[in-house]
Amino acid sequence: MRQPTFMLYGLLWTCLLWACGPSLPEEVAAAYEALPASLDFNQHVKLILSDKCYACHGPDEAKIKAGLQLHTAAAAYAELPESPGTYAIRPGKLRQSQAVQRLLATDPGEVMPPPESHLTLSPYEKAVLIKWIETGAVYQPHWAFIRPEQPPVPDIATPDWAVNPIDHFVAQRLEREGLRPSPAADKARLLRRVSLDLTGLPQPGKPGGLSGRSLRRGLRKTGRCLAGLAALRRADGDGLAGCGALCRHPRL
Repeated sequence: MRQPTFMLYGLLWTCLLWACGPSLPEEVAAAYEALPASLDFNQHVKLILSDKCYACHGPDEAKIKAGLQLHTAAAAYAELPESPGTYAIRPGKLRQSQAVQRLLATDPGEVMPPPESHLTLSPYEKAVLIKWIETGAVYQPHWAFIRPEQPPVPDIATPDWAVNPIDHFVAQRLEREGLRPSPAADKARLLRRVSLDLTGLPQPGKPGGLSGRSLRRGLRKTGRCLAGLAALRRADGDGLAGCGALCRHPRL
């Protein structure tokens, strides 16, 4: 297992950050150390920007403040029009990034988001934005337009628990959160969970009490439901109408 090595790297990164960038409040520093080794823009950063920053610095040109937009790399990296010679984000340069100074500020007149917005950044969110800028402030297109890549399967402390490579990634996250896997559920319980997820309704019968015939019937119904969802995903215009009763059936 490589978790101790990752923790050591995290401590080294934090030391370098303090040496080369602004000092971090204790709670932000702790959140920074707990972050994964690498951040993904779509997974970790974009949600924070859209929820806490885009109201004043997003794509809506009618609501832009200070001439700053953060929804594209070109706009975020550009010189601030109201403060020549300064930049909101300088990739890899925390001290030259006004965004870092503002999100760490304690003065109500300087901190971002401003108090009147009724928005605040948690220590975790501040740590994510700081690490993102420190590691290059890389933007990414929507995840649907990114070619999938097969990542290396991580080493875990419980390799016997994993049934397939996906389980390794699940176990890695559980280990990072200090959690342990739940015991494996029987097929009947799994079927009820799938039914609740897909339809909002439980599969008829008591957990653990479904017969083999009921299980097979439930699996077939689940397959039809998934097929309907796939049709919806690909449908547009007449495609939705062409889905027929399958997509509208309350039990599917």
